Amino acid sequence: IDIHFQWEGSDTSAMHDPSAILTVTHPHLIRSEPRTVVVELDGTHTRGQTLVDERGPAAGEPSCRVGYGVDVDSAVDLIMTAIREA
Repeated sequence: IDIHFQWEGSDTSAMHDPSAILTVTHPHLIRSEPRTVVVELDGTHTRGQTLVDERGPAAGEPSCRVGYGVDVDSAVDLIMTAIREA
């Protein structure tokens, strides 16, 4: 958490793993769009970087859905409830 405070000025951190689970268990909480996504394999400075083609339908057939937003209050409530009940 210290590093988040240094970088972001906040004592909170992103909840990537719980958010990924919510996309399956509570998809209505996540705003997502179909997109074409690839992993850069050849770049000198970008090898392993995930690239999202933001052109939407102009990019061709989408390969997945990309999350762009979340109902934060509902998501945090669900996650904290799960932690309390564990």
